[in-house]
Amino acid sequence: MEERKWDKSNNAGQEATGEKRGTGLHQASGGDSPVSAHGLLSDLEILDVDASLLPGIGEEDEDMAGRDPGTDLLQGSSDAGADRKSVQRRKKRSRKKRRPTWLLLLGCIFLVMGAALLFRELIDRTGGGWREDDVTYGTRDYSIYEDERDDFKVAIDGSRIPGHGNGQQYIAIHFLGVVGENHALEENGVGTHFYIYYDGTIYQAADLDAVTWQVGTSGYYEQIHPRAGNSNTIGIELCVHCDGDPSDDRNGQWYFTEETQRAAVKLVRCLMREMDIPAAHILRHGDIVNKWCPAPYLENNRYNGSWTWDEFLQAVADLPEEEVPEYPVVKKP
Repeated sequence: MEERKWDKSNNAGQEATGEKRGTGLHQASGGDSPVSAHGLLSDLEILDVDASLLPGIGEEDEDMAGRDPGTDLLQGSSDAGADRKSVQRRKKRSRKKRRPTWLLLLGCIFLVMGAALLFRELIDRTGGGWREDDVTYGTRDYSIYEDERDDFKVAIDGSRIPGHGNGQQYIAIHFLGVVGENHALEENGVGTHFYIYYDGTIYQAADLDAVTWQVGTSGYYEQIHPRAGNSNTIGIELCVHCDGDPSDDRNGQWYFTEETQRAAVKLVRCLMREMDIPAAHILRHGDIVNKWCPAPYLENNRYNGSWTWDEFLQAVADLPEEEVPEYPVVKKP
């Protein structure tokens, strides 16, 4: 920086402009009282200005440091406004730079709060009974959800679920169609959301948001119901016995155990409450397409302890509210 020397003997010649320069310095510095340029300069023989020591001056203002002090003092009033605008611009840019950091911090806070609320809801719904075990079923491994109750389990394999977006407007009752117990969706997604074993154990094989292939026409059956379909129906498969020919769906000797039927009643009521489904939307598979399913509730012959369909619906309606279970049904895995 170039050094500028001021002769004390020239102070007298500066008297005439001292008041004006003092006023300009005061305005430029933002002081509370007037400062005399004459008095200030008379005490300094060398004014060495270093831009890095001047407060409020950034890279775009460094050229001001090399200007003549007298000129700066005379123009201080106008430069002060420019300096303030420059400072305001820098502060505004600084705030913009800091904003992403604050947004990221707020996002992290909301994420943690959301995770905490989700975990709390999970604990409330399940009673803290999470136990995960790797169980092999067929050729696939399932992560089994074991609740403290031994009458409800979850075995969801997401790779077998065709998609999500179930409208959850209807509940369809099926029979397995073969003698035995099974709770697996097929590889192509054919199957239902729930399976109920002979002893009343309930397996959830797909979350409630999943669309499974269960009540469609498959290019073979005829659609009967005007609105119910795969995209808005939750399916329940009841495991079944048969004393006759299991290759004949209409042999009249298919039957459900008492435990299977009572568990189905409780599950239906639970799902009705969970998804606000009215009793009129509880259907048999055969009410949606012309398939003979579930055979015992289409035969209505009360064979070997099976109820009629009307008796099943009446049992659903008559179940006391205090007996409706709080099954931890899964909405999404």
